[in-house]
Amino acid sequence: MREVVRQRWRFQLIVHYELPPQLYRAFDELRFAEAFLDGHLRLMERYYYRALELREHADPTEGEARLTVTGVNATPVNYSGELFNPVYVLCMSRTEVEWAHLTRTRPYVVLVEDTRKFFEAIELELARYRDPDSREVFRLDSGCVSYDKGERVDPTPSHPERERLTYLQKPASFLPDCESRIAVVMSGSLKAACTSFHLSIGSIRTFATRFVPSVA
Repeated sequence: MREVVRQRWRFQLIVHYELPPQLYRAFDELRFAEAFLDGHLRLMERYYYRALELREHADPTEGEARLTVTGVNATPVNYSGELFNPVYVLCMSRTEVEWAHLTRTRPYVVLVEDTRKFFEAIELELARYRDPDSREVFRLDSGCVSYDKGERVDPTPSHPERERLTYLQKPASFLPDCESRIAVVMSGSLKAACTSFHLSIGSIRTFATRFVPSVA
C-alpha cells in the first residue's frame, strides 16, 4: 500500500496505490480491448453503473456507502453516505475470478501483468492533465471492492475509509466479480460533470496481454 501527497495546482494530489499485482479487464468488442492495450482509458462516473443496459452489471446503490456500525451501548447504527464530487472509476477483476463469469458477456480479456506500472502511468498522465471545465484532480485512489454494503462491520471504519466506500463498496450479490478499481476524484460538484473521463497513457503492451476468445 502506498499513499503519497503531492502539491499541485490549488489542491494536494493524494495518490493511494492498493492493488494486487495483476488484474483482468474484459471487453465486449475487440476494438475496445485493442484501444485499452494502446493506453486509451475510459473511466466512468460511478452513477453510470446504476442503470446499465445489461441489468446483471447494474448496481442501483452505486455511489453510496452503507454500513451497520456499533453505536452507544453496542446499539447497531445504520450509516449511509455519498461523495458529491465527480468520481470516475476503472473497473477490473482480480485473477481469482472464475473465467466463465468474467467472459460471459465480455469475451475479450486483457491481463495487466504489472498493476504498479499501469497505475504509475495513470499518475504520470494526470500530472499533465488540464480539464477543459477547470476541474482539478485531487485524489487518485485504488483498492479492492468490499462486498459488505448494508452489512454490520466491526470496528467502525474511519471517516476517510467510509468516504472511500462510496466508490469501493458493492452488495454481496456482486462478489463473483472479484472487482478492484482505480478511481479519479475531481474537484467541484456533480452538476454538469461528464459521464466519462478519458486518459491516454501510451501503450501498455509491454506489461499487458490480450487473450483470444475460444471458438466453440
